[in-house]
Amino acid sequence: MSKTALTRRITRIRGYPRTDGWFTPEGSSQALRIGRDCFPSRQDAAADADHRRAQKIERLRIQLAKLEELLHAD
Repeated sequence: MSKTALTRRITRIRGYPRTDGWFTPEGSSQALRIGRDCFPSRQDAAADADHRRAQKIERLRIQLAKLEELLHAD
């Protein structure tokens, strides 16, 4: 799972891939979307997590620039 990798770590889970593109973890009734929430390999999950981190950093830089602009506008 790579969604929580933004703030924590990549989690390995066991379960069953379904034919409709979803993945059901063992002992759970909730499903995860393959390619969005979970990935077939750790390398794929790591690449997605790195991409998400880079996007978050860019959004934070934009937000910081806007705040600095407001600070200097006074």
